[in-house]
Amino acid sequence: IVFGFIMGELLEKYNPIVTSRILAKHKRNHTIIIGYHHLSERITEFCIENKKSFCVMEDDQEKVEDLISGGFPVVVGDATEKTNLKYASVQRAKEVFINIDDVRVAIVCTERIRELNPDCRIYVRAFGDHVQEYLRQKPLNAFSFSTSKWAMDGIKNWIDGKTGKAIVIGRDKLTHRIAYNISMQHDREVFLFDDEHDGIEFVENDQLHIINEFACFLSDLREQVKLE
Repeated sequence: IVFGFIMGELLEKYNPIVTSRILAKHKRNHTIIIGYHHLSERITEFCIENKKSFCVMEDDQEKVEDLISGGFPVVVGDATEKTNLKYASVQRAKEVFINIDDVRVAIVCTERIRELNPDCRIYVRAFGDHVQEYLRQKPLNAFSFSTSKWAMDGIKNWIDGKTGKAIVIGRDKLTHRIAYNISMQHDREVFLFDDEHDGIEFVENDQLHIINEFACFLSDLREQVKLE
């Protein structure tokens, strides 16, 4: 017992990543959170506050440093690898939340999880009706959702019934959805500033202008749009 205690202390001091992985490996009937972003942080906070058993999987160690330092169960690694999923004890998990931006990775991850655990609930943040339809089918039986779509339902109240030009600045799917929705309204013209993407996930139209620059100042906007 004393030897095990000493070894545990040394392991935690010199290799906290291994310690976090060991904690994850012994979880049962728990929640697995894959991909550590804003939504994942909220789910994790809920689990901690309500003393729910959980484990986080993230391939970018920097994003989960605070969790590791806090002694929480974390598996650092690729969630599409079965070895890493087994370290997260996915075979005995109650539910899994997949919050990954790359939809292809999310699909592969869902397939791997279902191979290891045919019964747990799987929730996948996924964009696109065709992707969500695939995830819902057997044998995956996953519940898919789009946070940008949920957010858009509330934003519509701000933009409906307006006229004239609009400037939208951002790089994510919600930004693209906002720009597209405005461009589909009567007598609207939209200038989308996005320095990372050449196009968007929606069908483009003549009222939507995509500018591959990120605007930080009014001078950046004036170069592309008449603000008067």
